[in-house]
Amino acid sequence: MAMVWFVRDGPDPTTGTPAYDISLQQCIDQLGLTKNDWLHGLDQKTHFHARRIVAAPEGRHVVGEIDEQEASEEVWRAGFYLLEISPRQVAKRLGPPEAG
Repeated sequence: MAMVWFVRDGPDPTTGTPAYDISLQQCIDQLGLTKNDWLHGLDQKTHFHARRIVAAPEGRHVVGEIDEQEASEEVWRAGFYLLEISPRQVAKRLGPPEAG
């Protein structure tokens, strides 16, 4: 499975659990994930540093996390991927985020 996070700018990018836990194929088909969206491996933490941090409790960025098992099964790199879609667009396509 792939975890989809809504990530904020600044030093505390996420709180709680992922917004969604869906299949990698669903990330590709419904959210437009591509291999070119790769940010970094699982051993690094994802941070976005905006010049001006805007209070956005739901997050401003959409980041997909693919674990080692899913990556090896699907011939992808394990790690974090920045999707070119907003949290609002994700919710329209997948429904309300899972409660954390």
